[in-house]
Amino acid sequence: MRRAVPWFDLAFGVLAPGAGLLLLAVGIEETGPLSFIGWRTLLLAIPGILLAQPTMIAWRDAIPASLALMFGLGMLAYALDGGDLVTVGVITVTVALTMAPMILAVSCLTLPGLPETMGALGGLGTLVVLASTTGIGPDAWLATASGIGFATAVVLSERVIHDHPAPAIVMPALGMAGLILLGAGVVLGEAWLPTRDTIPVLVVAGLVTGLLAMLARWRGAEVLGAKLARPAMGLEIVGVVAVAAWFGSGWPSTELGVAAVVGLLASAAPAWGTNRLSETELFSAGR
Repeated sequence: MRRAVPWFDLAFGVLAPGAGLLLLAVGIEETGPLSFIGWRTLLLAIPGILLAQPTMIAWRDAIPASLALMFGLGMLAYALDGGDLVTVGVITVTVALTMAPMILAVSCLTLPGLPETMGALGGLGTLVVLASTTGIGPDAWLATASGIGFATAVVLSERVIHDHPAPAIVMPALGMAGLILLGAGVVLGEAWLPTRDTIPVLVVAGLVTGLLAMLARWRGAEVLGAKLARPAMGLEIVGVVAVAAWFGSGWPSTELGVAAVVGLLASAAPAWGTNRLSETELFSAGR
């Protein structure tokens, strides 16, 4: 039984964030995109910062990743604001998990390996399937931008995360991103405080599908290792589809179902190579 615990941790850590997208969509509708995502990110980050106790150097090193996370989370919030939950989830997760090696290769002026290339092509295939059937709407483009933001955050984190404990980089990055998003929401005229009805949603989204899920994923990955754990990260897509179906949206259309399967396979492809980002992806910030 004890041998199964890391697998349970990993399963919860990768499935819960996908399920949590529904909570984000609910809170965003009531409070406003940037304000709610800002509060949720701060609620996740503040306990993590207190636990990690990052140094001033870690805070400084986390700034580039925080800007990428701010962009990714902001685009995700706008994509969920009136967009289709499954479409947004499938695209965001697929792009985030397939584009990081390509962004790293471009930034280092190197060629990606075959698994990384196959993953990127599969990620583009997901978009092609959606474009050729249901079309690409504003929510899909915003989700694509969000995925690129998360992938960029992984690349930027990879440059410094080995010099510090992972939480000492991830939690400050989330804290700074959340503070900026909340401030941006207030400037744009959104309610700066969550409503009474959204406080339970905020708590669950921040502490359960956010912080606890992230810690569970880290624990599972630490025991199992990146080679076993990284291919499972695409199961976040399964969490999105299952929760959407359970709460009344119904199973996705055939076309969207095919896109979800393609995205799931594509997101696992980079893990089968010598992708140096695999461990960073496991220990970086989630959605």
